[in-house]
Amino acid sequence: MSEKAARGSLLVAALLIVWGPPALRSGGRDLAVALADPFALDAAALLQVGAWVFADALVLLLVVSHDARRTQFLSDILSDRPVRWYGLYGMLGLASATYSVSPFYTVFFAHKIIVGLLLLALLEWHWPSHHGSRALQVLFWVFSLQAAAIAILYFVDREWVVPLESGDGSEPVRVTGGVFADYGSSGLISGLFFLTVSLFGSKPVYRWLAGGAYVGTWALIVLSQTRATMAAGVAFLVVMLHAHPLARVQGALIATGVGLGIAALLPAALGGIVSVGTRRGEGLETLSGRTEAFSYLIEKWQDSPLLGHGFGAGTRDALINFVIRRGLNIGAGHDAISTVLVDLGLIGLSLLLAAFVSAWLALGRLYRAAASRRQATVTAHQIACLLVWVTFNAVVDKGLAGPSEVFMVAIVATWTLRKQAVDRRSGPGWAAPPARDGLAAAGGGKP
Repeated sequence: MSEKAARGSLLVAALLIVWGPPALRSGGRDLAVALADPFALDAAALLQVGAWVFADALVLLLVVSHDARRTQFLSDILSDRPVRWYGLYGMLGLASATYSVSPFYTVFFAHKIIVGLLLLALLEWHWPSHHGSRALQVLFWVFSLQAAAIAILYFVDREWVVPLESGDGSEPVRVTGGVFADYGSSGLISGLFFLTVSLFGSKPVYRWLAGGAYVGTWALIVLSQTRATMAAGVAFLVVMLHAHPLARVQGALIATGVGLGIAALLPAALGGIVSVGTRRGEGLETLSGRTEAFSYLIEKWQDSPLLGHGFGAGTRDALINFVIRRGLNIGAGHDAISTVLVDLGLIGLSLLLAAFVSAWLALGRLYRAAASRRQATVTAHQIACLLVWVTFNAVVDKGLAGPSEVFMVAIVATWTLRKQAVDRRSGPGWAAPPARDGLAAAGGGKP
């Protein structure tokens, strides 16, 4: 395969696996179907399986090619601690197929971690960005497209972007992305891109347009009614203002002024935002049933404390019974700890914690290495935002415990920038391309 063909194929595969691809379903699907018959695939499932089969074949071809040519690719990626720990976590997931209640289901979802890490790393190797990370750029492209699609469909046909069970009312109860299966993350991640351009764009027109788009992403975040996403959005703003010394005080004063102005002049609007954001206080006591699901899963974990019941399938099997017994529509793990304990036990939790902690430590090392280069520093702050979101999401969703595309992008991007900072001439695979990348770094213009 030529280098041009490899780059194009890797880009298409990366876009597909980061996108999901979207679960374009016009109706719900019974929770038990996937475990009872993993080959009972509807059109949406076929689309997702097809995307991953393409990624599998491409990764296998390129890894074999690198091994045959004895390049440094495998040694470099395997020497990175976060990638290695998360990869070992994925390998344990694959091994759990030997005792899983649904081996094929387990293999499919566990292999996503291994293939996803290798694919993103291959993309960085074969098509290095002049500044920043190509994997991070892909993440921003995908989530910006998702946010745009949701925003358009909200006005064109709301049935596509509201919960499938919300009824026929003219006003949506909650915008979740509908067929995109999104809960505010599209607005959040695309907002990080627009915020970066607004702060660091090379031209005033870019900054003003991006600033308007950033405000629009907050509308999507509020409509998603996801509390963790709103909190992460505030954290993103604080982190990125820290990356821009001149904007720290100014941005804090503007944000404080806007908040006080809304509270003083538009108390009804503030009350409406709080009501929408908290879903009128619904579920605050039990976090919308999450605490009950957590207790149920912990009881299930105690049946197999060391190895769990099989990656992905263990949690799904337990929660099918939970839905029947408790009547709460929670068919997937809603926190990382109980999910990984049920799926892979204490051994799996140890590997996952090692990956999570080492990711933060690697980011700290990157920040110190990039301190003298503004562009790399900005990208390091973007990665910090992603890890903040992964942390928040681990509390309210399985996130990190499953194949987490955001986490994979974060740790691969950290690996890429650290390689650039240590030695920009470490081999032909890391040679900076002569062509410009447009908006520099992973989402901002040149400062």
